Amino acid sequence: MSKMGVIAVGIDGSRACIDAARWAADDAQRRGSILRLVHAVVAPSVGEYPEPLLLAPQVTDTLRKRAARLLDSIAGQLGA
Repeated sequence: MSKMGVIAVGIDGSRACIDAARWAADDAQRRGSILRLVHAVVAPSVGEYPEPLLLAPQVTDTLRKRAARLLDSIAGQLGA
């Protein structure tokens, strides 16, 4: 089986995303591809500027940690 690239699946914590991740994992395995789980972090607005760079590091660190826990949880479910 040769590598066929990367299959990416978006994770938002919903039941549907878990089903999509399972489907993508099966497809990646069949194709010999890498499975990449992705999650977008939406930074809260700061005044009129929705730029994450304007947020305190504690805020962005918290968002990143939540995203990492979600991705780790889904990855663990796929590994089961």
